[in-house]
Amino acid sequence: MRQRELTTAILASLTVGFALAALGSVPRWAVCVAALLALATAVPQVASRRSARKVSPLMVFLALAAGFTALQLIPLPAFLVGFLSPVKLDIVRDNALALGLPEPGFAPLSYDPPATWVELAKIIGYLAFVFATTRLAMAERGRQWLIRTVAISGCAMAACAVLHDLFDMDTLLGIYRPQSRPAQFLAPLISENHLAGFLTLTVPLMLALAIESSGSWRVLWLTGVLGSAGVVLLTRSRGGAVALAVAVLLCAVLFPIQRRRRLGRRRRRRHLKLDVLVPAGVVAACVAIVLVTLVGGGVRDEFAATSSDEIESVHEKPGIWRTTRGLIDDNLWTGVGRGAFEVAFARVHPSGIKTYSHAENEYLQAIVDWGMPAAAALGLVMLWTVVTALRRWDRSLLETGVVCGVAALCAQNFVDFNLELPGVALAALAAVAILLPQQLKRSTASPGRVPALRIAGLAVGASVVLVAASPLGRSFHDEGDELRALIAQVDSRSSPESIDREYNTDEADRVPRRDGANSAEGSAGSSAEAPIDRGAVIRTAITRGTEMVQRHPSDYLIAGLTAKAYFLAGDERALKLMNRALALNPNHAGLHVLTAKMLVGGNRLDQALIEFTLALGQVTEPVEILRDLLRMFPEPEQAARGIPTSAGRVTVMARRLEIMGRADVALAYVRRAMADNPSSVEITEEAARLALKHGELQLAMQAGEHLYERRGRIRDALAFARALKAGARLREAHTVLTDALDRNGSDGDARQTWTFYTELGDVELALGLHREARRRYQKALALAGSQTDLSVSLYRKLAAIEKALGNTDLAGEMHRRASELEAGR
Repeated sequence: MRQRELTTAILASLTVGFALAALGSVPRWAVCVAALLALATAVPQVASRRSARKVSPLMVFLALAAGFTALQLIPLPAFLVGFLSPVKLDIVRDNALALGLPEPGFAPLSYDPPATWVELAKIIGYLAFVFATTRLAMAERGRQWLIRTVAISGCAMAACAVLHDLFDMDTLLGIYRPQSRPAQFLAPLISENHLAGFLTLTVPLMLALAIESSGSWRVLWLTGVLGSAGVVLLTRSRGGAVALAVAVLLCAVLFPIQRRRRLGRRRRRRHLKLDVLVPAGVVAACVAIVLVTLVGGGVRDEFAATSSDEIESVHEKPGIWRTTRGLIDDNLWTGVGRGAFEVAFARVHPSGIKTYSHAENEYLQAIVDWGMPAAAALGLVMLWTVVTALRRWDRSLLETGVVCGVAALCAQNFVDFNLELPGVALAALAAVAILLPQQLKRSTASPGRVPALRIAGLAVGASVVLVAASPLGRSFHDEGDELRALIAQVDSRSSPESIDREYNTDEADRVPRRDGANSAEGSAGSSAEAPIDRGAVIRTAITRGTEMVQRHPSDYLIAGLTAKAYFLAGDERALKLMNRALALNPNHAGLHVLTAKMLVGGNRLDQALIEFTLALGQVTEPVEILRDLLRMFPEPEQAARGIPTSAGRVTVMARRLEIMGRADVALAYVRRAMADNPSSVEITEEAARLALKHGELQLAMQAGEHLYERRGRIRDALAFARALKAGARLREAHTVLTDALDRNGSDGDARQTWTFYTELGDVELALGLHREARRRYQKALALAGSQTDLSVSLYRKLAAIEKALGNTDLAGEMHRRASELEAGR
């Protein structure tokens, strides 16, 4: 290679390596550095006098993507935004109204312009990178360099994952601790789905290199194939396993076909063993690994665990896709803005428990981000790109490997979004470049014109990257952390009122925070002891929050934090702005709690209780919110009105209140829940248990009677009889139990039957029916089995009965057996 090509190749490798190593280039700083490196990759080609003979379809695709993204950042007249994206205009106008600001005359189409600036920087970096690598791919050595760069990256990623797992490391390279560790492996691509997708891209490339190489290189590449395939399957990523199966199947079909096409008949016979049997053997080995792992490994368990409930759940990928339709309907023509999915999606998602950074489907993501017309145009250009690339699929085994790897990656992105990560995207582009090499000719333009245009393009690209790296590109995560830290200086209470986002760290496909750091919520702690000017801090928080709301008009977190700043200042705009935050995410518990506090401050208690009810309906662990509720509403009957009475939540709420030492509130709560849900057996059972335990006999008898009349089962009779027994209504308790025995007999549950006979025997003993009680205890004893404590208790009771009946010898025998059991326990 000439000096220019060698420099380009080195820069391309450096760009791909950095983008992958820097957490896939998810953090904003990594995005910007990777984009600058991508721009630098094109610098050696600036002075070249040669230009492309034909327009590259991939360059057209990226140029269109950059253009559509830039269009979403241009402030347009309000009437035009209202025509193209009325929901976005309503959000901006309503925010301004809540803040007491004039309605804006201009607004961009993006729901989150700073995030769109970062995405534009990404795409411009991709454009420069493709410009350089497609020129580099003209020469055979350039293609070899690119393919080896991607393949070596895959080997390094797999080795990193294996070593971290082998040494049980929980920090990446001993430097970075992820907010949530992957299920199996730790690597720069934090999510196991992203890791599996990237390795699926590289496996066919390594396989092609293994076949093309010889000696130790072949062993090295084959080791990389087997290791990477193993890591894909051991991540237990279902999408990754399917993509790997697609890659292996394509290799098994296309590699032998390619070899036959490229070899002449005579050469084919001479080198049959090397050129056909070796590829077939390698592919067969990969197929065997896939089948063995799918049949006997964790991937099979993951597929087996998939249920209809998962498909129907709003928290799983199918549910996200269904909900995304709401965003498409509201923003059909212009999309929500590239990078703005997370803030826009919260408004339409029916649950506030989790947030989602992407649509979990790359193709659906394009429609949501850019709108239907732009997505259709990009789809047509992508089809052109695919057709052009496939014309070269059999030029060499390297091209065939690229086709297999990219096809598998594209298949996985139906259920994932790893192409959103610059690390994966740049590696994929480097591989695709060998399928789309530029055919160059000497330019007929004036000597300085072509370099000048290229320099101008790079300058524009660098300017965009600098904007993305500046405060104008700060993510809502960064801004929210800053605002939270300011508020913490004057209101350091943490719990739901801190309005923290709730992340789905146990469900894969989450990416690290875009700021690349953990939450800065406690950053004000170091200055907590120093005197502060409370008023000045609040004014600063209000000023900064107002600016942030205008920069991130669709983010509920910033709107809520700003509302809190206004609330601390006693400003009436606090409630208006909190209403805006709730409109942007109607299901976020922290927002509802803070709204409730504002309403309590305004003596609007009934509305505050409604907000607590909404907040408690959105969390899986309600203790912190219950503490706030009880602090503001200590009276049991009043506090009970702020807790949701839906059947699926009553048991959790009542038992948490009981643990917190507020059984009085729990009893008032279950009374209300029974009244609201008279047909719910679950609620009535919980009311009976709680009331009997805490001496509310009237409620216990009411709930027990209701249960017994409704179902008439043994367990219902027990609940009713125990309440009657506690109320000294022994005859009624006996009637209920004997009636239940006549109606049900034994239901097959040994422990429950033992409990029933013991309870009935206790009632009969209290009534003086000694012989009947003895018969019940004997039946219970036969069911006690190995339960020593139960048997000892029954023998003691039988001894008392025999003594009362005058059977002294039998009473002594019962005592002896009880003592023997106690001694052997």
